[in-house]
Amino acid sequence: MFDAELDMYDHLIPELEDLYAKNTSISPKFKPVHLKFPGKPVKSDYILLEDLRKKGYRNADRTQGLEQFEVEAVLKKLAQWHAASAKRVVELGEYEKDIRESYFTTEHQKLLDEFNINFCMPFLECMQQYNLEPGQLVLISDYTSQLTDLNIEFGKNDPLELSVLNHGDFWCNNFMFKYKNASEVEDVCFVDFQLPKYGTPAQDLLCILMTSPKFSIKLDKFDYFIEYYHQQLVEHLTMLNYNRNAPTLSKFHAHLHRYSLWAFICAQRMLPIVLLPPDVGSHIGNVMGNSEEAIAFKRKMFLLPAYVDQIKVILPWLINRGYIR
Repeated sequence: MFDAELDMYDHLIPELEDLYAKNTSISPKFKPVHLKFPGKPVKSDYILLEDLRKKGYRNADRTQGLEQFEVEAVLKKLAQWHAASAKRVVELGEYEKDIRESYFTTEHQKLLDEFNINFCMPFLECMQQYNLEPGQLVLISDYTSQLTDLNIEFGKNDPLELSVLNHGDFWCNNFMFKYKNASEVEDVCFVDFQLPKYGTPAQDLLCILMTSPKFSIKLDKFDYFIEYYHQQLVEHLTMLNYNRNAPTLSKFHAHLHRYSLWAFICAQRMLPIVLLPPDVGSHIGNVMGNSEEAIAFKRKMFLLPAYVDQIKVILPWLINRGYIR
């Protein structure tokens, strides 16, 4: 992960920023300034970044969720990023194999199986308290039994579809806002580039939309947010003179339906972490592990009242859209 993130800061992100500088009149910046210690090489690996807080950037409150104007600002910046990452393939060639495949491969099947079991066992127990209909419970249970195969299929890149470089972990803790005023964003800056994945834009898009907007707008504005992102994506692909397979809005909706796995994954695994108050038990071992302590922590997470209030509505909504099938 460290090498991947360092490569993003040193090479890939500057390449994306250069594409705008060379081809357009805008110059979006996607990362903090990356610094190096002068003089002799440092003995340990490190990533040294400017403190964005000194420039007025800050994180939003993840437990409260983003307002519509904040979501729009993030989606515009994401569309700029995705557009440049698609253009980069035309200009500079394919991304490295590790970025094209990430962990969505048969070589990682055992790891995927472990992740899925560790999350789904306590989730399916807690799901009995989400007031779902019997048929919905059966459908979701059957769906979770296929998650490893669905993950591997999700990771395959279709040359006939638009592929982009995904941030890979795109929720509200991994971007920072600089505000003009209480209802307008001046800029958004991305951070934490440990999990880049070249593939469907559904990965980043469904991640932010399932995890980060206020619940009052998350589902009601979902189609609007898709349309807004698509508009910005097409606009910036055009700006960059990208003339390959940019989808129409209707085709993009069909694309999201095809790759809808990520909506469930993010609602099941990331949303409860987003909503969890600061807690001494919320370390990576408890989130990803299968110890008694870790399973108990995940049960607590899946029964968090703020999460239950959302997931009992989100799951039927995903079923009605055909995103769980």
